[in-house]
Amino acid sequence: MSSAATLSGPEPSTSPLTARRRTRWIVGILLAVVLVVAAVVTVVVVTVVDDPDVISLRIADQNSAYSVAISPDNRTLALGIGNTPVELWDATTGTSRRTPLTGLDNVGGEVEFSPDGTIIAAGGVRTIMLWDPRTGDPIHRIPGHAEYAITDLAFSPDGRILASAGYDQTLRLWDVRTGAAIGTPLSGHGAIVGSVTFSPDGRTLYYTSGQGVVRYDTATRRQLGAPLQDSDGVTTLVFSPDGSVLVGGDNDGVLRRWDPVTGLLRGEPFDTKTEAVVALAFPAKGDVIAVAGYFKVGLWDIGTAEQVGDDITRTEGPEDEEEYHSMAISPDGRRIVASTSRSVVQIVSLED
Repeated sequence: MSSAATLSGPEPSTSPLTARRRTRWIVGILLAVVLVVAAVVTVVVVTVVDDPDVISLRIADQNSAYSVAISPDNRTLALGIGNTPVELWDATTGTSRRTPLTGLDNVGGEVEFSPDGTIIAAGGVRTIMLWDPRTGDPIHRIPGHAEYAITDLAFSPDGRILASAGYDQTLRLWDVRTGAAIGTPLSGHGAIVGSVTFSPDGRTLYYTSGQGVVRYDTATRRQLGAPLQDSDGVTTLVFSPDGSVLVGGDNDGVLRRWDPVTGLLRGEPFDTKTEAVVALAFPAKGDVIAVAGYFKVGLWDIGTAEQVGDDITRTEGPEDEEEYHSMAISPDGRRIVASTSRSVVQIVSLED
C-alpha cells in the first residue's frame, strides 16, 4: 500500500510515518496547466513530491471539488468544482484530458460515470446534466429537483436509469436515453435524501432518508418492507463488489453492514475513528473498503472490521479547518482520489 500523505495548505509539509516508508514532502516542480473555455480560465498547480505515488493538485481561485469520480476504465478523473464546469483529468497524472464540460451553473452535488463510461452525469441546483465525455457534447439537461441542490446520483447497473436524490426530500428516476422522468417523485421521507445506490442486479434501490435506509423495488415502484435495521442517521451507502453486503456510514464515523435481502445487520457496527463518514468506495473486487472522514482517508476490511495499514491521507485536522469533501477509488483498486475544502485534490497510488 502507499504511504500516507498530509494535506496542510499551500505549502508542502512532512507526512507521517507509514507501514511502508516515510514520505517527505519537498519543494518540487510547480507546473501550471491553463484551461481556457470561452472567457473562463482555470489554473491548476501540480506539486511534485519525492514519492512518485503521491500527486497533489491545487485548484485555482479557491474553488473546491465537491465531488470526484473515476471512469470504469480507470483512466479519467471527473471533478465537480463549485461554480466552474466539470473538469476531466488524467487519473494517473492529474493533467487535463480535455476542455471542461459546460452547461451546469453550479456543480455542488455529485458527479458520476455511467457503468460503461460513455456518459457523465452531474447534479447542481435543481438541474442535472448528462454529457458524452469523449466529445464534451451535452446529451440531456434535466430540470431535476425543486429549488434545492441535488445531493447524490446513481446509474443503474445497465446504465438505463439515473436516480437522483435531493435537498427537496425527494428521490427521482430518469430515463437516461430520453432524459424523461420515470413515474412521479418519491417523497414523504421527512428529511434530505442524502445517498442512493442500486443493488448489483438493478432490481432494488437503497437510499438514506429521515426514516433510515429505505429499499425500493424499481419494477413495482414500491417500498420493500421496513427500513434497514438500525439505519437511522446513516448518510452514505455503497455495495460490496459481489453485492452480498450493503455498507453505510454515519456522522459519528461508524460503519454498519447489512444483508441487503433481509435488511438485518451483519455483525456489529464498528467505529472508523473519524468524526464523520464523508464517502465510501469499493474497488471492483475485494473486501477492503475506502473510508473518507472529515480529516482522513483509510482502508478497512469489512469482514474483520479492522483497518488495513495506516491512513492513506489526512489533513491537519479541525485546527486547520481543512476537511475532505469527496473521495473515490479506481475500479482496479490502484489509486484513491480525495478532495478537500482547501482546494486540494490528491491522487494516491496504492500499488505495492
